[in-house]
Parts: sequence; C-alpha cells; structure tokens
Amino acid sequence: MQKEVFRTKTKVSAVISAIVITGLFGGLFVFCIKDNPRSIETWTLGFPLFAVGLLFSVICLLEAFRSYLLYGEEGIEYCNGFSKPKRISLNELQFVDTNDHYIFVYYQRPGFIKPKYFRISIYINDIKAFYDWILEKADNPNFDRQVEKYNAEVDDFKYNRYDNLTEDEQAALLRRAWLTTKILWYAAILIGATCITSLFFIKKIPFPLFRISLIACLVFPLLLFIAMKISKGLIRFNTANISLYPSLLPAFSIISAINLILLYINMDSVIGSMNILYSITAVDAILLILYIICADSEELKGNGKTWGKIVNIVSLLVLFTLFSAGAVFSYNKEFDCSTPEIIETKVIDHKVSHGKHTSYYLTVSPWIDGETKKVSVSSKAYKKCEIGGTAYIHLYNGALGIHWYYVSKE
Repeated sequence: MQKEVFRTKTKVSAVISAIVITGLFGGLFVFCIKDNPRSIETWTLGFPLFAVGLLFSVICLLEAFRSYLLYGEEGIEYCNGFSKPKRISLNELQFVDTNDHYIFVYYQRPGFIKPKYFRISIYINDIKAFYDWILEKADNPNFDRQVEKYNAEVDDFKYNRYDNLTEDEQAALLRRAWLTTKILWYAAILIGATCITSLFFIKKIPFPLFRISLIACLVFPLLLFIAMKISKGLIRFNTANISLYPSLLPAFSIISAINLILLYINMDSVIGSMNILYSITAVDAILLILYIICADSEELKGNGKTWGKIVNIVSLLVLFTLFSAGAVFSYNKEFDCSTPEIIETKVIDHKVSHGKHTSYYLTVSPWIDGETKKVSVSSKAYKKCEIGGTAYIHLYNGALGIHWYYVSKE
C-alpha cells in the first residue's frame, strides 16, 4: 500500500493562514473588549466571529498535518484530518472526477441506489501518481476527455508557447503563475473577512478600516485582470476542471460574495431608480471589456463554436452582475458626500419581519411621493419611534445618484 501526506509547502501555508486568521479576528475581539467589555455587540458578534475564525484555523491545521492517502490493490483509504477515514475496496470504485482543488472518488456500496463520493485534496504528495493509478482502475469517459484536453494544453505549452525555454524554466513559469493565483486567493479571503468584520465594529475602530477594505474589494477585479494580462495566458479567469493553468474564478467569487452581503445589508434603505440599472450595466460593461482585453486568446475562443462563445459571455455577465450590484450599492452609500434632506414624518404602524434575520419596519406618513410608505429601520430606531410619534428621515442623494435614507428619532 502506498501512503502519501500533504506537501511541506501546504503545511507551511496552513500554519501561516491559521496565524493570520486567528490574529485578525482575535485582535478585533480584544480591541472591542478593551473599548467596551460589557457591550452586547462585543459578545453577540465579536466573540462568535473570533470563534469561527479559530475553528477555521484549527480545521486547516488538522487537515494539513493529520491527513493521509493510502492506496493499493486492497483499496483506497483517505483521512481529511478531522473526520473518520473513508475506505473503499477496488470493486466498489465507480468513477472519478476532479476540479482545481480536489479529486472526487465515487463508489457504490451494496444496498445503496446512488453512488457516494469523497474528495481527496490535490495538495497531497505525488498526486499525479495517484491520478495515473486510479485512472487504470476506474472507467469514466468524461474524465478521459478532460485528461485528453489537459494533455493537449501541456503539448501546446511545451512545444508552441514556450518551446524556446528549458523544462526547468517552463516549470518555474507555471510555479510562479500558481503561486500568484494562490496569493490573490488568500488576499480575497483576507480583504473579505476584514470588510465584513469591520462593518460590525465601524463605530469602534479609530481609523476607516471598513472604507479601506471596501475600496480593496471594489478594485480587486482590476488586480485579477492585470495578473491575467501580465502572465500572458498563464493565469486565466476560468479553466476546465483539469487544467495546466490556474484559475482566478475562486478569488473573484469570494469578492463577489462579499459585495452581495453588502448589497443585502444596504438594499432596504435604497430608493429604486433607473440609475441603479445604468450603474450596474456600466460596471458590467467595464468588466467585460477588461476581460476581453486581458484574457488569453485560447480562453476567449472557448470550444471554438459560436454557441459556446455565447454561453461563455452570458455566464461571465451573470458573474460580473453579482459583483456589480453589490459594488454599486456599497459605493453609492459609503462615498456619498451629499447633505441630507431631513423630512419629518408621523409613525403610523410598526412591523417586525422574522426571516433569515429579523428586520424592522415603520409605516410613516407620506414623505416622498404623496403615499404612505413602509421604511426599513434599525432595532434602536424601531424601539424609539412609537406609533403616533415622530420619525425623521434623512434622505441622501447618493454618490451615483441613487437615493438612500436612514430613519432616526431626532
């Protein structure tokens, strides 16, 4: 039986990541305790965030140092470091699949209708030898086609693109490309975590950490496109499941997810207008143009068919729109320098919405278009603004001309 464990570089990366994540969340928690140790926000938000960060760090360390892969004619055994090992015999093996980070091993247990699967990290030592071995044991035409495309990429890289370089120089180019992509991926995680965490403690942090991290989120796609352009095709925005080249899609997805969270937080206080559509469309167009300028010709060509190109463009526009919507709403509010118009209204009714999170609303007298409106408020404003009392609406123009507001008792 052949036994493999995680690579040394992966273990070092896991230790550094654990230290950074624990230090970031722990530092913010300690800072909040010193500022106000009895604050509700400190213990309902700060401590759970620190606990989640610590848990994530522990899981990373367990996976890096306790994981192992054991395979041979007796079967396959894999332990991810923090759960029971998965064991299958070769006669239970059905087929395999893979993506940028894992090999998925599908197997069929007696008595089960559908195959089950477990995933093996590609950062295990000598994973290529495991690839070759398991391909001989599993029959998967789709996987075979992916391997065929991968081999074509390797031939194109070696004998067309960089045939003037030695094998060591070619390998060094690829290592730098993968390292750059990994750095960008970790940077996306750090920026996203900082942005969301600082949002909750925005009033307690003595410098504009949220604004700095938000700016980083907004310009991060530009860094990704620059990396694509400088690499001359070695770094790509999206790649096949098995590819010689690294993909920037995971890093972009993280930043898009952060922007969507900010959109979810801000959208209740925004007054709809055509400026929203115009702004999102403009950002989409900019991202698409930058992608076309920076992407490698092979990536733009896709499978070479017209329908495939259309599908690729539509998929990109969907991804870009997820980023654009959050970016527009966040920028419009955070960088608004307008003087608010303060409107006095009468509170007609209260309402609390219990969904994935609790939302508070006031129904107030007409204040913008002659009709009674339901407005979103904070829990503090909800408690202070009694029915029959007065609520003041602070109406802002927005940095992009998209009006937004907040409600207060005074």
